[in-house]
Amino acid sequence: MVKGTEHGPNVDIWSLGVLCYELLVGHPPFEAASYEETYARILKAKYTFPEYVSSPARDLIEK
Repeated sequence: MVKGTEHGPNVDIWSLGVLCYELLVGHPPFEAASYEETYARILKAKYTFPEYVSSPARDLIEK
């Protein structure tokens, strides 16, 4: 989606992981000061978990 190319069902699964992250942490996983940086983080899959997020929750989101 960010690259402007076609996408399939995997995008729905990825979006569910993003939503789970946001519900657990309180903000989107790739949030940045600018759209450009946000897109760069999405493309690199660059995000971190706060320490309080459990291992099972991390595992679910990272699948």
